Amino acid sequence: MNFIIWNVRGANSAEFKRHYSDMVKMHKPVMLVLLETKMADHKKLTEELQFDMHIQFPTVGHYGSIVIMWRDSSLQVDEVAVNSQGIHAIVKVLPLNPPLFFSAIYASNHIEDRKALWDSLVDISKNHRGSWFVGGDFNEVLKAIDKFRGHPINTQRSNSFWNCINNCHLVYLGFKGSKYTWSNKRYNNRSSLILERIDKCLANNQWINEYPEANITHLPKTHSDHCPMLVNLSNNSYTPLNKPFRFELMWCSHPLFQNLIRDSFKPDFTLIFSTSLFKENALKWNKHTFGNIFHKTKRLLARIPGNPQIIPLAPHYKSLKATSLRSLDFS
Repeated sequence: MNFIIWNVRGANSAEFKRHYSDMVKMHKPVMLVLLETKMADHKKLTEELQFDMHIQFPTVGHYGSIVIMWRDSSLQVDEVAVNSQGIHAIVKVLPLNPPLFFSAIYASNHIEDRKALWDSLVDISKNHRGSWFVGGDFNEVLKAIDKFRGHPINTQRSNSFWNCINNCHLVYLGFKGSKYTWSNKRYNNRSSLILERIDKCLANNQWINEYPEANITHLPKTHSDHCPMLVNLSNNSYTPLNKPFRFELMWCSHPLFQNLIRDSFKPDFTLIFSTSLFKENALKWNKHTFGNIFHKTKRLLARIPGNPQIIPLAPHYKSLKATSLRSLDFS
């Protein structure tokens, strides 16, 4: 089960909807948290993105706004508190999971407002004893390694953020993907490029115990200057960290492989989405249609020395047999 948290820097555009549509097709989130949508109302957007319910804090002028959207077949969400820097709600993953306290954070650019946010989070921690997840744009780096170029970090401000995290008994959940979540997008002038990790996901020990396999992925930047954060509660990813994706040339010999290519690379898909979709589809196709080539190689190697003539080989396995024979050591 997946959530997406994303500072979109404006959600009322065809460009945003196109990029978001790509993410939905791939990750199928049951809850979407959008920050800085710059919209006064999100009812129509909720319907267009095919979610059932939403909680919002509308934009003030041309600044801000937060919305949480969800599918009511998968989640039950009850609003607790809403303000310009966050939406706090009780979330129950249906049907049997215990409720958790969920805080979607959009920290202000103003230091004094952020201090007020840190204090409010500490107050929540004192009054809430259950499972707690906190994620969003905190507009503050924690350590020097969270920043590339630009002014050095302000240790007083980062220490204030650290104190908030520690006093709330929260744990940084880490990430996969890009090291930085925000950029000033000055890629044409590397000397002016600034990168920071200011979008984060935190949780208390009870939440971690309830979702021990959960993981956070920084998805590629698209549309916004912030990375979307994918929260996967069950760790059912297709590519384990110790098994990086590798294209196998012998796939090309299978008569159905062209269908896989055609389904993954379509004219209306972006390149980032198409390549990610191809990796996902290829791994499932290799397992269920082509057959796991590494397991088949082992079986072929076990049988070839005895009586290779009894092995019925489909055309797309001929190259596999040749590869297996070459890999044998006859010395």
